Amino acid sequence: MAKDLGITRRTFGAGGWALPLLALPRPLRALGTATVVREMPTAPVGLALIRQNAGNNLLIGGQDGLWLLNPRTAAVARAPWLASVRPTIAIAANEELVAAAGPGWIQLWDRHAGQPVWDSVAVRSPRALALTPDGTVYVTDSHSGQVLRLTKGGLGPTASGLRRPVGLFVDGDTDAWVTEYDAGQVVYINLKTGLIRPLVFALRSPTAVARLNTGYLAVAEPTFGRILFIDPKTGERTPLAGGLALAVDDLDLPADTATGLAVDVDDTVYVACPGDRSIVRLVPDIRLKRDIR
Repeated sequence: MAKDLGITRRTFGAGGWALPLLALPRPLRALGTATVVREMPTAPVGLALIRQNAGNNLLIGGQDGLWLLNPRTAAVARAPWLASVRPTIAIAANEELVAAAGPGWIQLWDRHAGQPVWDSVAVRSPRALALTPDGTVYVTDSHSGQVLRLTKGGLGPTASGLRRPVGLFVDGDTDAWVTEYDAGQVVYINLKTGLIRPLVFALRSPTAVARLNTGYLAVAEPTFGRILFIDPKTGERTPLAGGLALAVDDLDLPADTATGLAVDVDDTVYVACPGDRSIVRLVPDIRLKRDIR
């Protein structure tokens, strides 16, 4: 059932004047429709799209392991990977592999063989994962302030000096976008050179980022319970949805845990809401579907 997630500004005044309670450059009215796909058996945290059975399904990580959700039928089942049930806070997938991370560990699994590709690797504070077609895993480590690259050859830094990196989105083998929780911004990172370029400022503790086919960035702000659509060229931001239960306050997880965020080929956005154990589908308004690349 669709929810009205419009965000309004309270006003006060007299004599025909109305003043905004918060001085914002423009009314932040949500331009999207939110639909609850289903409530999960456990609080969802990590989220990734995965091609399976001739359609895109959602792979969901939580405190008791991995689940698969069909967003068309809302059918849910245990995922066949990670033989032991482990708390999983971040996941990524491609046609052949599944990467998963929990408190202090990362592991890569072969989807078809159902076996780990290599032993679990220790990372102190993994937050978000990205997986390239060749099996390279990228991870944000909020403790070290680094984006790490993990291959069969080992683990090493790709970018350093970040202010608590959390959200991560990788496109190809060069381009990455990362949210800095403490700095309140999104940065672009060239994965080949390590060059870091700030893009979007004045965010409140952002915990996830994804790049859409139109060029917009989708960014999660759990403090405000909203997903923003941001034009990286101008910095203009519009809430896609608000009133979402994104915070992990009631879970035994760090406040900077990455929000589960996944984007389908048609730019439909799926988000994990651990506060009410739901997976929500967000469909952008037509005004957010213009190509800004």
